[in-house]
Amino acid sequence: MTLSDSWRSNNGRRRSLAGSRRGAAVATIGLMAVVTTLLSACSAQPKPVSSDEASASYPVVLGDVQSALRSAYPDLAWDGSATDAAEITADNDGGCVLILPTLRSDSSLWAEAGGWKAVMDVVNPVLDEHDFDTVSSEDTLDGGWTGISSSDDSGAEIRFMDKDYTEITLTAPVSDGDCSDSE
Repeated sequence: MTLSDSWRSNNGRRRSLAGSRRGAAVATIGLMAVVTTLLSACSAQPKPVSSDEASASYPVVLGDVQSALRSAYPDLAWDGSATDAAEITADNDGGCVLILPTLRSDSSLWAEAGGWKAVMDVVNPVLDEHDFDTVSSEDTLDGGWTGISSSDDSGAEIRFMDKDYTEITLTAPVSDGDCSDSE
Protein backbone atom coordinates (compact mmCIF):
# COMPACT_ATOMS: atom_id res chain seq x y z
CA MET A 1 0.00 0.00 0.00
CA THR A 2 1.42 3.38 -0.95
CA LEU A 3 1.32 6.50 1.17
CA SER A 4 -1.41 8.02 -0.98
CA ASP A 5 -3.46 4.80 -0.72
CA SER A 6 -3.08 4.88 3.05
CA TRP A 7 -4.14 8.54 3.15
CA ARG A 8 -7.20 7.83 1.02
CA SER A 9 -8.12 4.89 3.23
CA ASN A 10 -7.74 6.89 6.46
CA ASN A 11 -9.53 9.89 4.96
CA GLY A 12 -12.42 7.61 4.10
CA ARG A 13 -12.53 6.47 7.73
CA ARG A 14 -12.49 10.07 8.88
CA ARG A 15 -15.42 10.85 6.61
CA SER A 16 -17.22 7.77 7.87
CA LEU A 17 -16.60 8.74 11.50
CA ALA A 18 -17.62 12.33 10.84
CA GLY A 19 -20.84 11.14 9.24
CA SER A 20 -21.63 8.86 12.18
CA ARG A 21 -20.82 11.68 14.63
CA ARG A 22 -23.19 13.99 12.76
CA GLY A 23 -25.86 11.30 12.87
CA ALA A 24 -25.31 10.81 16.59
CA ALA A 25 -25.52 14.57 17.16
CA VAL A 26 -28.78 14.79 15.21
CA ALA A 27 -30.18 11.81 17.14
CA THR A 28 -29.11 13.39 20.45
CA ILE A 29 -30.76 16.70 19.56
CA GLY A 30 -33.93 14.86 18.56
CA LEU A 31 -33.91 12.88 21.81
CA MET A 32 -33.40 16.07 23.82
CA ALA A 33 -36.40 17.66 22.09
CA VAL A 34 -38.58 14.65 22.94
CA VAL A 35 -37.42 14.63 26.58
CA THR A 36 -38.03 18.39 26.91
CA THR A 37 -41.54 17.99 25.51
CA LEU A 38 -42.31 15.12 27.89
CA LEU A 39 -40.94 16.99 30.90
CA SER A 40 -42.95 20.10 30.11
CA ALA A 41 -46.09 17.98 29.79
CA CYS A 42 -45.38 16.34 33.15
CA SER A 43 -44.78 19.63 34.89
CA ALA A 44 -47.94 21.29 33.60
CA GLN A 45 -49.63 23.26 36.33
CA PRO A 46 -53.06 22.10 37.49
CA LYS A 47 -55.96 24.22 36.28
CA PRO A 48 -58.34 24.67 39.23
CA VAL A 49 -62.08 24.68 38.62
CA SER A 50 -64.55 27.22 40.02
CA SER A 51 -65.82 26.80 43.57
CA ASP A 52 -69.31 26.13 42.21
CA GLU A 53 -68.04 23.31 39.98
CA ALA A 54 -65.82 21.90 42.74
CA SER A 55 -68.65 22.03 45.30
CA ALA A 56 -70.89 20.12 42.90
CA SER A 57 -68.45 17.45 41.70
CA TYR A 58 -66.00 16.59 44.49
CA PRO A 59 -68.55 15.56 47.14
CA VAL A 60 -69.75 13.00 44.58
CA VAL A 61 -66.20 11.61 44.31
CA LEU A 62 -65.85 11.33 48.08
CA GLY A 63 -69.33 9.82 48.39
CA ASP A 64 -68.60 7.20 45.73
CA VAL A 65 -65.31 6.29 47.44
CA GLN A 66 -67.12 5.99 50.78
CA SER A 67 -69.80 3.77 49.20
CA ALA A 68 -67.20 1.50 47.60
CA LEU A 69 -65.36 1.14 50.92
CA ARG A 70 -68.60 0.46 52.82
CA SER A 71 -69.49 -2.23 50.32
CA ALA A 72 -66.04 -3.87 50.44
CA TYR A 73 -65.51 -3.50 54.21
CA PRO A 74 -68.95 -3.42 55.86
CA ASP A 75 -67.49 -3.88 59.37
CA LEU A 76 -65.82 -0.45 59.23
CA ALA A 77 -67.93 2.42 60.55
CA TRP A 78 -67.30 5.88 59.09
CA ASP A 79 -67.85 9.19 60.87
CA GLY A 80 -68.56 12.07 58.55
CA SER A 81 -70.24 12.10 55.22
CA ALA A 82 -69.46 13.49 51.81
CA THR A 83 -72.73 15.40 52.05
CA ASP A 84 -71.64 17.32 55.19
CA ALA A 85 -70.85 20.99 54.63
CA ALA A 86 -67.63 21.73 52.77
CA GLU A 87 -65.45 24.75 53.43
CA ILE A 88 -63.80 27.12 50.97
CA THR A 89 -60.88 28.97 52.49
CA ALA A 90 -57.61 30.67 51.59
CA ASP A 91 -54.58 28.42 51.25
CA ASN A 92 -51.00 29.29 52.21
CA ASP A 93 -50.28 30.67 48.74
CA GLY A 94 -53.20 33.11 48.78
CA GLY A 95 -55.38 30.97 46.52
CA CYS A 96 -58.69 29.37 47.41
CA VAL A 97 -59.18 25.74 48.34
CA LEU A 98 -62.27 23.59 48.84
CA ILE A 99 -61.95 21.32 51.88
CA LEU A 100 -64.47 18.50 52.12
CA PRO A 101 -65.39 16.95 55.48
CA THR A 102 -62.92 14.33 56.69
CA LEU A 103 -64.20 10.78 56.68
CA ARG A 104 -62.91 8.94 59.74
CA SER A 105 -63.04 5.35 60.90
CA ASP A 106 -61.90 4.48 64.42
CA SER A 107 -60.72 1.19 62.91
CA SER A 108 -57.83 0.69 60.54
CA LEU A 109 -58.85 0.40 56.90
CA TRP A 110 -55.31 -0.75 56.10
CA ALA A 111 -55.56 -3.61 58.65
CA GLU A 112 -59.13 -4.56 57.69
CA ALA A 113 -58.16 -4.77 54.02
CA GLY A 114 -54.88 -6.55 54.62
CA GLY A 115 -52.84 -3.71 53.13
CA TRP A 116 -53.13 -0.83 50.71
CA LYS A 117 -53.06 -3.04 47.61
CA ALA A 118 -56.54 -4.35 48.47
CA VAL A 119 -57.77 -0.80 49.12
CA MET A 120 -56.35 0.31 45.77
CA ASP A 121 -58.27 -2.49 44.07
CA VAL A 122 -61.49 -1.12 45.61
CA VAL A 123 -60.97 2.62 45.09
CA ASN A 124 -59.11 2.75 41.76
CA PRO A 125 -62.19 2.06 39.60
CA VAL A 126 -64.03 4.87 41.42
CA LEU A 127 -61.10 7.27 41.10
CA ASP A 128 -60.70 6.44 37.42
CA GLU A 129 -64.42 7.01 36.82
CA HIS A 130 -64.01 10.54 38.22
CA ASP A 131 -60.81 11.28 36.24
CA PHE A 132 -58.45 10.92 39.19
CA ASP A 133 -55.14 9.12 38.77
CA THR A 134 -55.22 5.49 39.84
CA VAL A 135 -53.14 4.68 42.91
CA SER A 136 -50.23 2.30 42.43
CA SER A 137 -47.95 2.93 45.41
CA GLU A 138 -47.93 3.96 49.05
CA ASP A 139 -47.08 7.48 50.16
CA THR A 140 -44.15 8.16 52.46
CA LEU A 141 -45.62 9.73 55.60
CA ASP A 142 -44.15 10.75 58.95
CA GLY A 143 -45.12 9.87 62.51
CA GLY A 144 -46.11 6.26 62.00
CA TRP A 145 -48.75 7.08 59.39
CA THR A 146 -49.16 5.08 56.22
CA GLY A 147 -51.27 6.08 53.27
CA ILE A 148 -52.11 6.42 49.63
CA SER A 149 -53.29 9.37 47.57
CA SER A 150 -54.52 10.40 44.16
CA SER A 151 -55.03 13.66 42.29
CA ASP A 152 -56.77 14.94 39.20
CA ASP A 153 -55.80 17.44 36.50
CA SER A 154 -57.38 20.29 38.48
CA GLY A 155 -55.07 19.68 41.43
CA ALA A 156 -57.70 18.07 43.67
CA GLU A 157 -56.21 15.46 45.99
CA ILE A 158 -57.81 12.61 47.90
CA ARG A 159 -55.71 11.12 50.70
CA PHE A 160 -56.21 7.89 52.63
CA MET A 161 -54.17 7.98 55.88
CA ASP A 162 -53.97 5.24 58.48
CA LYS A 163 -52.43 4.95 61.95
CA ASP A 164 -54.62 2.50 63.90
CA TYR A 165 -57.57 4.55 62.60
CA THR A 166 -58.26 5.93 59.13
CA GLU A 167 -58.92 9.40 57.77
CA ILE A 168 -59.87 10.21 54.19
CA THR A 169 -59.60 13.82 53.03
CA LEU A 170 -60.35 15.53 49.74
CA THR A 171 -59.13 19.04 48.98
CA ALA A 172 -59.28 20.96 45.72
CA PRO A 173 -57.82 24.30 44.70
CA VAL A 174 -60.51 26.51 43.18
CA SER A 175 -60.16 29.33 40.70
CA ASP A 176 -62.05 31.92 42.75
CA GLY A 177 -59.62 34.77 43.34
CA ASP A 178 -60.88 36.09 46.68
CA CYS A 179 -61.67 33.79 49.59
CA SER A 180 -62.20 36.54 52.16
CA ASP A 181 -66.00 36.26 51.85
CA SER A 182 -66.03 32.45 51.84
CA GLU A 183 -67.99 30.59 54.43
